[in-house]
Amino acid sequence: MKNNIKFTLSLLIISFSLMAATKEEAVDYLVNTYPQAQLVDIYKSFYQDNFGPGHILGDTVSAKRYFLYELGDTINWGGPEFEFTGEGKNFVRLNMDLIRRGIIPAEVYFEAFQNSLGRVEKPTDDFWISEWNQIDSIIKVKDYHFINEENDRKYIEEKLASRNFPIHHSDNFNNNYNFHYRIISLPEFEKLKEKYLTEQSNQTK
Repeated sequence: MKNNIKFTLSLLIISFSLMAATKEEAVDYLVNTYPQAQLVDIYKSFYQDNFGPGHILGDTVSAKRYFLYELGDTINWGGPEFEFTGEGKNFVRLNMDLIRRGIIPAEVYFEAFQNSLGRVEKPTDDFWISEWNQIDSIIKVKDYHFINEENDRKYIEEKLASRNFPIHHSDNFNNNYNFHYRIISLPEFEKLKEKYLTEQSNQTK
């Protein structure tokens, strides 16, 4: 019971603190929550909120095969139960550890992930480039600095110039945080939260 209450409270705290965040608030959250993150990891969070999981779900069979492999192969689990991507407008990173802990069934989780494809209209190239430039300006004004920052910024500029926007997490992020997740749309997440992520239905180990 104590674990259930703690879990539920953590969901509520994150919900109130990150829903409908401004760009500046979202940058502050990412920098303070993940001090070992790189600039590409900040970029990725905002990219995910605007574009969703489309680039991962291009081949559903392969996506599910890797999902099951990652679920079975992962030993170290980290990260929050969930967190909103970017400004929290469209998507949530949902921790796959919720499956391992018996809170959400794997099939239900993957179906929510799959149903999240196409839930928002993708922004135009010019809109996304403008969005990222605004975010990067905030980072510079607040004088935030990152490992490998110069190389990462150049890499991001090349991705923007080529209109090939997806970016992987840095090795620093993956090695330090072990955050295994998939991107879930807000409507799909609300369904899961109502059914599984409550004090009554949460079954922690």
